[in-house]
Amino acid sequence: MPPFANLSVKLAVQILSHSVAAGITTMVHYGDLPPEAMATAHFVEEFDKLFNCFNSSSRTGKAPMSHAISSSTEHVIILREKLRWLDSIKLLNKSGTLPCIHGWKLTIACHLDFWDDLSNKYNVSFLITNRLNQDCLENMFSVVRGKGGHRINPDCREFRSALTQIMVDAILGPGKGSNCQADLDTFLFTLDNITAKGATHAIRTRLHQDVPRLIQPIVQNCASAYVLEVVEKDVVAYISGYVAKKLTGVVCELCKADLIQESHVTDSSFFLSVKQYRHLQEGGLTMPSPALQHCLQTAEIAFRDAINSLRVSTGVRFRLVKKMVEATKNSSLGCRSGKNCSAKFLSLNLYTTIRLHHFLRCQNREADIGSHQRGRKRKALTFAHV
Repeated sequence: MPPFANLSVKLAVQILSHSVAAGITTMVHYGDLPPEAMATAHFVEEFDKLFNCFNSSSRTGKAPMSHAISSSTEHVIILREKLRWLDSIKLLNKSGTLPCIHGWKLTIACHLDFWDDLSNKYNVSFLITNRLNQDCLENMFSVVRGKGGHRINPDCREFRSALTQIMVDAILGPGKGSNCQADLDTFLFTLDNITAKGATHAIRTRLHQDVPRLIQPIVQNCASAYVLEVVEKDVVAYISGYVAKKLTGVVCELCKADLIQESHVTDSSFFLSVKQYRHLQEGGLTMPSPALQHCLQTAEIAFRDAINSLRVSTGVRFRLVKKMVEATKNSSLGCRSGKNCSAKFLSLNLYTTIRLHHFLRCQNREADIGSHQRGRKRKALTFAHV
């Protein structure tokens, strides 16, 4: 990253996440990564739990340790184990450690002492940790530094005095005509109603590489050149579970049974089983049926065959869905109750929307538009009338 660039914490959180650990485990399972990569998966999984511990926003949560700290949870035991685990990490440098490791150990120790003090002295029943993050405190610290002059580094007495003034101001509250906004339980940074102006036009370059008419029938009768790898089938199975979950309240009960199956590992659902949290009794990820997986695998091949020829046309999503419906005409998915709830069409429609968003994101990322004009949001590719 260049100097003075804006830091994006979400990128680090996405890397050190349960999804990445599950992906590494899947690649090791299929032989695409060496067995030694499981150590990396374990490292990522441990840090994912640490992030969950320090980012809880409610008393319950599906992800491990993502709920509030209380006397009935295992946060204290887990954090002490993570403290010993961080002590055991040795790096190949002169000091044998890194400042971030020391910072994590200091943060864990402070949270443990803080919770012990709250629970024993003040009978606090639970602690939501995301309100202790730096992002939530930065605004208050800036107000403290601005009280009574610009105090860049106030001492304890000055900080206490400024904090008292802030608390009194908060009790009185700003006037209705002021330009202040309360941020007690709201996001400090919102991106509502943002539109990227000047980058919404579509690329309409016409392609002049049409297939000669004499060989068009031969090309149309040829099988697709795309064959999904086993890891790609795993990804399609994961998306199929999301599609099935979204359609459970839309289709009839018979179609719902055709979309979802009991949770067990198949040849193309290993990633889904690894990503599923073991401790959940209900909820969590949805295991799609083999019929839905096969249907969307065929749709994925049809998407790859058609996207490059349709990307410069209008009505891209409609045309892609039409191609997918034609490619999956032999699929066993269909409404058996006679209600004509169109489970297959709805599945293909939702899958097309997901793939279009992913395709655009990858294309714009590869183009790397705006690297020389920082601060301006530009997109290399958009679809018209999607």
